[in-house]
Amino acid sequence: MSTINIADFDGTITINSDTVYKDLFGISHEEYPKTAIAKCMDYIKDNGDVEKYISKVKKSLKYRKELVECLKNRNSAYIISDNPFVKELIPSELKPVGIYPTIVPEIIGGNFTGRILEESTKVEIMQKQLPKPNGNKINFYTDGGPSDEKLIKYLLDNYENVIVLRY
Repeated sequence: MSTINIADFDGTITINSDTVYKDLFGISHEEYPKTAIAKCMDYIKDNGDVEKYISKVKKSLKYRKELVECLKNRNSAYIISDNPFVKELIPSELKPVGIYPTIVPEIIGGNFTGRILEESTKVEIMQKQLPKPNGNKINFYTDGGPSDEKLIKYLLDNYENVIVLRY
């Protein structure tokens, strides 16, 4: 039996994402994730280029070293996130199977246009990406956000051997 690792990147891989988003962008961790991401995207659209946003956030995030260590040696790790810029934010030592944001923004000349090219739920993404249930063990690393709860339900309903690891 092989093991498939899935890590929610919204807050799971970082120990201070709530603080970073509150300090840099005035977004409270009590807000629903969609609202937080929408506010970030408004900030990016109104205040400059995507690279500036990414460097600000990346410089401030502190990654959970134990989880990064665990995932970096796995050749079957999927990274999923409500953050549209997750591909640029993950630690360079992670080499996942794939990185899947739920929101794909239109970027032209390094600037966010305000247009969303594609939007999916975490469940829809994993339905497309994961192999059909065939005895694989699935480890799902989560911070327990609302969109993660729906994915947990999907995984538990459709796969036999699912372990949910909350960080």
